[in-house]
Amino acid sequence: MRYSFLVCPTCQVQLIEEDGWRCPHCGGCWRDREGIPVFKRDEEHYWGEIPQPEMAELLELAARTFWHRAIEERLYPKERGLWEYITSLSRAEGLLFVPLDQTDWVLDYGAGWGTLSVALAPWVQAVVALDGTWERARFLQLRAMQEGLANVYPLWAGDMLPLPLPSEKFSLAVLNGVLEWVPQSFPKLSPLEAQRRLLQELWRLLRPGGMLYLGIENRYGFPFFLGKTAHGDLPFASVLPRWLSDALSRSLRGEPYRTWTHSLRAYKRLLQSVGFSSVQFYWPYPSYVRPEFLIPLEERAPLEFFLRWVWRGSSLSRRLRFWTVRLAHLGGIWKYLVPTFVILASKEEP
Repeated sequence: MRYSFLVCPTCQVQLIEEDGWRCPHCGGCWRDREGIPVFKRDEEHYWGEIPQPEMAELLELAARTFWHRAIEERLYPKERGLWEYITSLSRAEGLLFVPLDQTDWVLDYGAGWGTLSVALAPWVQAVVALDGTWERARFLQLRAMQEGLANVYPLWAGDMLPLPLPSEKFSLAVLNGVLEWVPQSFPKLSPLEAQRRLLQELWRLLRPGGMLYLGIENRYGFPFFLGKTAHGDLPFASVLPRWLSDALSRSLRGEPYRTWTHSLRAYKRLLQSVGFSSVQFYWPYPSYVRPEFLIPLEERAPLEFFLRWVWRGSSLSRRLRFWTVRLAHLGGIWKYLVPTFVILASKEEP
């Protein structure tokens, strides 16, 4: 049975494959779609960078030919940025910080197009690649199958907790550009409570000594004070008081403001509140989406080296940028103003 690790979300009893999945203890049943287990409340939900009809055509072409050919024909060159985002395994370079071996299980929560999952698969025992959109889970399934990665397990889930996964199974849980979107899947909870409950669940799934890899924006990153937006939010939404951002979003867009990000200190409090013992912050440059450098923010020397020997330039704009950041660094405030974070949080061993 390929998905023999699945357990009942309620009872934590191993599920039986029987026209889908059935719990022998409580009788709960979940269906299977094209070989992918389904643990969803809202199966009509779609989220993606391209419209759903175009995604359906891309999936049909990928199933008939090869996933890479489908991406090239449908997205390149008109969507070159998205094409690179899907195909470039350099997006996984930040995960080189995490010690993994062939005995480890990884959970990629919000796996999307599967780039991180397929990059990790050759180095570990298994990757459970969970996504809340059917089309993305199906694409990931095709991608893994066509690349011969039998240890990648797509799962269509994301709006139900607990997850159908056993406690202390995973050495690594990946949340890359996902935590801020979690409140959208749990509209009855406050944004902070939705994020907290997911982090509690990931803590449950990690083995002692396991690690959470979290890539996300800094609420008070300096670009957001200049009007830069993330997640399609209104300008300045992250830096304004929550109540004001919510009022503006409801007034101007007719929807609440729920894509919450946090400050360095708030992330640390949130992670420690659910049980993570060690929380380390890095500045991913140029961003957590495709990190070329991960600079520790709690140590002075690595950032000083990066600024002097990597980031410094001869043009006036680059010199101005260098001295602005260096002065902020010397003043001890740059770690609070970086645009994005990579956060490594560990579950304490007994």
